[in-house]
Amino acid sequence: MARYALLIQPSANRVYSGASAALTQAELQVFSQSVLDGRIGEVSEAAIGGVAYVTFAADGLSAADVAFLANLSSAYALFGVEGGLLRPVELRPLDRFDDDLITIP
Repeated sequence: MARYALLIQPSANRVYSGASAALTQAELQVFSQSVLDGRIGEVSEAAIGGVAYVTFAADGLSAADVAFLANLSSAYALFGVEGGLLRPVELRPLDRFDDDLITIP
């Protein structure tokens, strides 16, 4: 089973910044059950190089699975954990319009 580390957006949930990791963990677990048939497990928070990440284990994430992960509300970057190294996993959200569109009006 592969390990992954999800970096949370620095601006995600400014009001509840202390709870952003816990909220991301909960969202990831719901996502796992509703979209990935429970294939994500061992969801936790970890400090890697002094930076907080939400880590998880998953078996065989496809490009479509990663595209769904890219739509998590606080996802900033996703990395595969290989030993002590982080391998970037490209995130391409499924949305059609940039989130700036809703903030312009």
